[in-house]
Amino acid sequence: MPDYRIETHAHTDLVSPCGRLSPGELVSGYLDAGYSGLIVTDHFVRSLPVFAGVASWRERVHAYFAGYRAVRDAAHGTALAVYPGLELSFARVPNDFLVYGLDEETLVEMPEPFLMEPSQFRRLANAAGALVFQAHPFRGAGPVAPRLLDGVEVYNGNRRHDSGNRLAADFAERHGLLAISGSDTHLAEDVVSGGVVFPELPASIHEFTELYRRAPSEIALLVPDPIH
Repeated sequence: MPDYRIETHAHTDLVSPCGRLSPGELVSGYLDAGYSGLIVTDHFVRSLPVFAGVASWRERVHAYFAGYRAVRDAAHGTALAVYPGLELSFARVPNDFLVYGLDEETLVEMPEPFLMEPSQFRRLANAAGALVFQAHPFRGAGPVAPRLLDGVEVYNGNRRHDSGNRLAADFAERHGLLAISGSDTHLAEDVVSGGVVFPELPASIHEFTELYRRAPSEIALLVPDPIH
C-alpha cells in the first residue's frame, strides 16, 4: 500500500530570516529523499524583513506567502506537492505556533493575528477550518494551556536545539492533543529529519487538516531518532 511522506515544518531563505535554503534547494532535497509533500511554514512575525515598507495587511500577507509561491513554482512539474502554512509568533506570547489550513485568501480576511491572544486566534483559525499546533513546546518558554491548541509538535528534528521531544509527546498524550512531527528545516542538514506519512496525498492544505481532524489514527509520524 503506498504511503505519502509530507514535511510539515520548513523555512525558506526568501521570508524567514533564519532560513538558508532556496526554494529550489528545498524541492530537490525533498524529492531526492522520496517525499511527496512539503508544507512551507516560514516565520510569521510582525517584524519580518519582507514587511518593510509594506503598509496594508493584504500586501503584507501577499509578501509573506512569497516563500510558499516560490517553492510551489520550483516544484511545478515534479512529483512534490507544496502547501502553505505558518509558524506564527504573537507579540505578547513567547511561543511559536504551526498553523495549517490558512491560505492567502483566508488570512487576508482575518484581522492581523500578531496582537491577538492565542485563544482568540484559535477560535478564528478553527472557524476557517485550520488547526493550531504549538511548535517545539519544550524549547524556551514551555507549553501553553492545552485549551489553546489543537495539537503539539511532539518531534522536532532540528539537531541544533534540544526541543524536549519526549516531554512534548507526553504532554500531547496527557491532554489528548493531536501529534505532529516536523524537520524544522533551515539548513541542508535538516532536510528529512521529520514529517508525517499520509495514506493518500492531500489535494490541498484543507484536505491535510481535514484528515488530521477526522482520522488522526491513519497518520503516522516520521521519527528518525528515538523520542527522548
